Amino acid sequence: MQQLKVIWQEGMLLRPQHFQQNDRYHAQQLQTRTRRLGEPAWGFFELALDRQFLAMGKLVVSQASGILPDGTLFELGADSEPLALDVPANTCDSAVWLALPLASGQHVESRPADQDEIIARYLSVDREIPDSHAGFGELGAVTCGRPDFRLLLDDHPRLDAYVRLQVCQILEAAPDGSLGTAEIGDFLLLQLVNRHEAVLRHCLDYEQLHPRSLFRELLALHGELATFAAADKRPAQALHYRHSDQGGSFEPLFQALRQALSMVLEQHALPLPLQQRQYGIQVAPLQDHGLLATASFVLIAGADCSSEELRQRLPAHLKVGPVERIRQLVNLHLPGLTLKALPVAPRQLPFHADKAYFALELTPADLALLEQSGGFAFHVSGTFPSLDLAFWAIRS
Repeated sequence: MQQLKVIWQEGMLLRPQHFQQNDRYHAQQLQTRTRRLGEPAWGFFELALDRQFLAMGKLVVSQASGILPDGTLFELGADSEPLALDVPANTCDSAVWLALPLASGQHVESRPADQDEIIARYLSVDREIPDSHAGFGELGAVTCGRPDFRLLLDDHPRLDAYVRLQVCQILEAAPDGSLGTAEIGDFLLLQLVNRHEAVLRHCLDYEQLHPRSLFRELLALHGELATFAAADKRPAQALHYRHSDQGGSFEPLFQALRQALSMVLEQHALPLPLQQRQYGIQVAPLQDHGLLATASFVLIAGADCSSEELRQRLPAHLKVGPVERIRQLVNLHLPGLTLKALPVAPRQLPFHADKAYFALELTPADLALLEQSGGFAFHVSGTFPSLDLAFWAIRS
């Protein structure tokens, strides 16, 4: 609704509505002018979460500043208490919103501090304000409005009554209520991204950078990587920026970049295909025995269970040895080649969050046997539903 300008006249009877309407008129003028700037002019300037409370099932915003979608400027943390939200156990795939009640002009817009049940845009607080034009700085009591910000989840029943910014996305809260954090790995691993690395480092110098500018730069990196990673030398998918959905905009782009970089990095590693034999034995023929001196060997395992369970259980149930000796190792319960669980995937291999990575630790005696062998053999005892193995040689 268009807000009309107040006509000030001499001798008029002033009422609170005059000043309120005057505020609404100028606020609408500022908001309309801001929207015409082109780029979506709202979002966070800064945002800080206190991670020490995550293990307690609490999400605490210790500092935040920015512009709300309705044009309202805000700053939290300087002279206000941190905002806190108790996250219910087993919360899954829910956004957390920094929310402020809408200003409609048709409802009460301020409330006393002891009336939490009222949804109002401002919290009434009394302040002693100095008279900046008086010679001795005379103080006067003024009732001020502090924005009544709250942290809300997607399932809040009155979510539409608030203007809001998304703080984060809760992927999962453990049954004990604890939360975790994730971070995005470094993409800049290859020489072909040197130009983009320089530009991205330049972006870090800005205290305020519009997300669309960062999206545009990463999108260009994705397009150039397609030249090396895609079979048809073309980007495989169309990616779009939506200012109102930062996670939905950047997450597909990050996934596409990871996939492209993984395909490029695979060229620095050599897959050793596994062949299924009798009695549950799989064999990886070794055509180039020179790899024994110049490469390390990694086994990737996936199954219908967590990667952590695979890391803990699989080494005790997996026998690895030269193909000529695998039956003897299994039948006589002899130790095979040593398998060591890796905490992270080697950077030369594609990363899969649901898979476990293991390195073969070969002794001089092991290498001597493999020099005379036709390849590696693997045998798994025990039950691992839908177990899938992949074997790689990584040149040093």
